[in-house]
Formats: sequence, structure tokens, C-alpha cells
Amino acid sequence: MTDKGRHKVFPCICNICLAKWTLILLNLVLFVAGFSVICSAIWVGWNRHSFVKFTGLIKDEEIRSKIVDQTESIVVTRAIYVIIGVVAFLLFVCLLGCCGAVCGSRCSLTHYAMILLVILVLEIIAGYLATDYAYNAEKEIKVAMNATLRHYNDSVGKENKSDATLIWDSIFLTFNCCGVYDHEDVAYKDDNGTMIIPETCCAQRYINAKGELDCYMHKGDKVKPNKVSCYDAIFEVIERKSNIVIGIIFGLVLGQCLSIILA
Repeated sequence: MTDKGRHKVFPCICNICLAKWTLILLNLVLFVAGFSVICSAIWVGWNRHSFVKFTGLIKDEEIRSKIVDQTESIVVTRAIYVIIGVVAFLLFVCLLGCCGAVCGSRCSLTHYAMILLVILVLEIIAGYLATDYAYNAEKEIKVAMNATLRHYNDSVGKENKSDATLIWDSIFLTFNCCGVYDHEDVAYKDDNGTMIIPETCCAQRYINAKGELDCYMHKGDKVKPNKVSCYDAIFEVIERKSNIVIGIIFGLVLGQCLSIILA
């Protein structure tokens, strides 16, 4: 082989090796990520109490238990099965890509690229549908919050509080908010006919002379409720978390596109 021929062949070999090991590395990363998702899904299905505790959103143990008990176990179980099934299929695709790259099998790499292309198209469609239905989902969540808040008002101010009341109290304290829209959503009359709001809706730094939380709704200086909407507070947290999720999804889609090109 002449020097001119070597100069053409060697760069080509280097490019093939680089593409091969890049494809292997991408699939290994996706495999580890998918395996982590499956482990998390199994954890949620096996012990939801520990998972809710791990998130750190609800500090009180009793409230965490009530929230988990209120969750529809059948719906959660089915969702977990779907997640495990989908991710297991993706793990199979990752293994197919790794084996095809290591063995240099053109057939395996072709099937791998075709499957990834189909998955990519489905992801784009799912993303479009999710954006389209996001507005309706927000309305449904607001309706559900209003419905449960009515149960809160049934037992607020009483010694034996319902599960809905305890859960809402925990939400008020965790997110420093009050009511679905504002503190007037949970206002009620005491034995003297005075309109008051629950102590959990008080701004915690305002305490009366007796060292007690004072939330009487008159025009004096004692009116210091949390005026933040719980709907807005919760969705602010969801939006912050969703930005992280969107970044992860964008990275996965970018990795899939690169894998299709390399295959």
C-alpha cells in the first residue's frame, strides 16, 4: 500500500473506531439510566411510604401514611407495570445496540437504528399530545383541589379532623400557602360567629401576646395569613421540577439521534 493509500485508510479506521465506542458508551449510559428507573419503579410499588419520605415534601409521618393510603393502589400498580415494561424494552434495545457495535453486526445495527427511529417518532407525538392536554390537566387538578377542600372545611376547627383536613394542613405548612386561590377559601365562623382561618394558614412569624397563632380576620394588625395560593405554590414546584425532566428528556432524545446516526 502506498503512502497515499495509507493516509486515506487510517483516518477511516479511526472514525469507525470512534463511532463504535461512542455508540457503546451511549448505550451503556442509557442502560444504567433505564435500570435505575426500573429499580425506582419497583421501590415505589413495594414501599410507597419510603418513597414519599425520600421526596421530603411531607415531613409528618402520620400525614405521609394518610396520603399513601388515599392513593388508588390499582392505578399506581398499573402505572408501575407500564413503566417497567417500557423501560425493559428500551434496555433490550440498548443491549441490541451494544452487541451490534461490539460484534460489528450490520443486521443488528440496522434493526437497532430502525427501532430507535420508531421510538423517536412516538416520543415526538407523545410530547405534542402532552403539550396539547396540559391545559385540560391543570383545570382537572384545580377541580380536584376544590373538591377535597370542601371536605377540609367540614371538619376544620374540630378536635377530630378528617384525613382531608390533615392532608391540607400539611400542604399549608409545607408550601406556606392557604386555600386553592387564597385564605378566604378556608375561612369559617367560630362559636362567637367571628370569621377566622385555620392556624395552619397563619404566617408563622406573627404570634400574639400569649405566644399563640392569631388569625382573626379583622382589620387590625393581627391579620397575617399566608396569602399565597396553594395552586400557584404547588405548580411553581412542578414547573421547577419539570425543567429538570425536560432537560433529561432532551438529553435522551439527543442521545437517540446520535445513536441512529452512528448505527
